[in-house]
Amino acid sequence: MFKRRLSMFMLVALSMVVVFTGCSSNTGSNNEPTKNTESTTTPEASKDTEKPQEVVKLTIVNFGDLTPRRTEFLEKELHEKVLKELNIDLSFKFLPWGSDQQVDLMFASGENFATYGGTGGLGEKVNKGFLAEISQESLDKYAPNFKAIARPDAWEAKKLDGKIYSLPFGNKPYAGDFQMITVRQDLLEEVGINELKTMEDVEQAFKLVKEKHPDYSMIPEAAHVKKMFRAGLMPDQLFTPMEGNSPAWTYTYVDSSADDDKVYSFYESELFEKTSKVMADWKKKGYIDDSMITNPQLGMADWNAGKSLLNRGTSAYPMEQLPNLLSKISTGKLTNYQIGEQPFMSTVRDNVAYSISIGGVKDVDRYLQLFDWMFGSQETYDMLSYGILDKDYELTENGKVKKLVSDSFFDEWQIFNLEYGRFFADVPDEFIEQYKKNDEGSIQAKNIGFSFDARPVQAEVAKIQAVYTEKIVPIEYGLYDYDKYFPAALKALKDAGLDKYVAEMQKQFSEWYNNKSK
Repeated sequence: MFKRRLSMFMLVALSMVVVFTGCSSNTGSNNEPTKNTESTTTPEASKDTEKPQEVVKLTIVNFGDLTPRRTEFLEKELHEKVLKELNIDLSFKFLPWGSDQQVDLMFASGENFATYGGTGGLGEKVNKGFLAEISQESLDKYAPNFKAIARPDAWEAKKLDGKIYSLPFGNKPYAGDFQMITVRQDLLEEVGINELKTMEDVEQAFKLVKEKHPDYSMIPEAAHVKKMFRAGLMPDQLFTPMEGNSPAWTYTYVDSSADDDKVYSFYESELFEKTSKVMADWKKKGYIDDSMITNPQLGMADWNAGKSLLNRGTSAYPMEQLPNLLSKISTGKLTNYQIGEQPFMSTVRDNVAYSISIGGVKDVDRYLQLFDWMFGSQETYDMLSYGILDKDYELTENGKVKKLVSDSFFDEWQIFNLEYGRFFADVPDEFIEQYKKNDEGSIQAKNIGFSFDARPVQAEVAKIQAVYTEKIVPIEYGLYDYDKYFPAALKALKDAGLDKYVAEMQKQFSEWYNNKSK
């Protein structure tokens, strides 16, 4: 039954593709501006800024929902500006979240596009020949503004064998991302709870909020539970996935609190067992349901409608989500909590990144010119993030943003940077100060800069992924009983080559880690 539901979900997801181009061919991150309202450029912006003579068609593949205003903006105002200033005929293709297989098919078929993704799976995509290499020479020549904005420590995670295949977008605090939960504080206060510290606190909140609002979901999606509650479920190890922050394909991890190069099998860990059992318990009590797995978009729709208690947390998520929440619930509040106690770690290896498909290899320089333009001035940043001034947003006297529409444009959380980002007018000043200091006292994830070369275990990866979908997902998400079904699932994983995969990960990571320590 689960396999049939999952298959139906995948078919629906693959069919929900929205494509639009210009006529001629969630709210953002919101950081305080370092410049006021005037358009500015970085010192290097004058290099190679002559507009190319030839018009080229480029495509951005992104994810999420479209609204009429967002569609109008992308295919008219933005399209016209990019065409006029860069001679780029820019189109967008929007896919539902979770459409990784659809994107891989586009890579494999040789389509020309650039797309968003983390660094998880970078080695696998490179080994399959999906990604165009980006030379340092082209980057220096065509993207000086982009280089100036990006975090210096983010670049190593975008390379494989010293070659660049992915570009780190933006520059923002990352410590604690996915180590915390973003919670509807107003719902907690409504049922007499002030804060959450433990797994017992979370369950009590679920119970009381569900009694008060039986139609609300408690968590919109299941895939990140192991990360959101890692400190509460496995306090003795600082779980750091080796495959990145992808909701799936978490086969191995390291302990970033330990001074060693040990790689662990996630499925044989305490965290996997406890995650599976707590999910089964929450499902039995009615706090979560099958839609979190078969159609996670429904869960996110509840969250976006103000009908969900908590979600995965990042340092910026409360201020990113607050404007949308206030448009639905005028008394809404959002607060971050860590369940359990562990040091926050910076995982810039998982920050927003864009790659160019191998089908776009001949247009790499033009994609770089587009990205450089995106990060070249306050005016451009404001347009991409907030739309058209006095039509979609206004600026307050202190440079904060007051939205006039609820639509997203180019998702600001993808491009946010400390140089140009703004805060929304309704973000409290105390949160702003806390956000600015977010990374203070944090540690770096142990695997920052490491990229796994999956070629030696490529056959095993395909087999493991098949077992994961069929046998592991229903256990991890609480549909199948852990004690009853896991022994057979683990045997299937090992028969598929899990031990060989873990050994290869250990070999490569140890070599990288020990060389780095010299």
